[in-house]
Amino acid sequence: MGAVYVLWRKVMKKIIVASTDPMKYEVVEVAAICTFREACIVHGIDAEAKIPSQSFDGQVLNNAHNRLIAIRAQHPDADIWVSIEDGLFHDGNDGNKLFYRAWILATDASNFIAKSSTASFEIPLQVSALLQSGKDLRAAIKEIFFSGNSYIPKDCIHFISDGLVNYREFYLPAANIALTQLKHKEWYRSA
Repeated sequence: MGAVYVLWRKVMKKIIVASTDPMKYEVVEVAAICTFREACIVHGIDAEAKIPSQSFDGQVLNNAHNRLIAIRAQHPDADIWVSIEDGLFHDGNDGNKLFYRAWILATDASNFIAKSSTASFEIPLQVSALLQSGKDLRAAIKEIFFSGNSYIPKDCIHFISDGLVNYREFYLPAANIALTQLKHKEWYRSA
């Protein structure tokens, strides 16, 4: 009698990211592979949440939460849902200064929500003035640093950091932390 082979394929985690920006869902994919030590299926989708294009202060975390709720309702069959929301924060001591940072939220079927934020950095004062008057970050940077030029930097963080940091490097540590918190959610729940 010949040997019987049983083929077993582990089902990969399905992760939905509240963004159609390939860089954001690629960051989540890298973080998920590092965190869970297995391949995952990651899809970026439009969150279809009514959120302003430029968020300030407490709106940023609130918008990240709203996106998380929206994608979970749209794709209830996923294993994990992730939201990445960038925004601007006023300096508590000087209302004219703005800082840029992103919140990353992740949840699973347990309803535990892991939260992590990126590092923050100060926005140049001339750019801050335009942002507070309603312009978005890319448009403000173009107006201040590239007026009369058709070039618009796609990666504002890369530009502001003199090429030392790009969006992927900016988001990845926070994505790693959020997914690790989700993996070890029992560490963050009260007894």
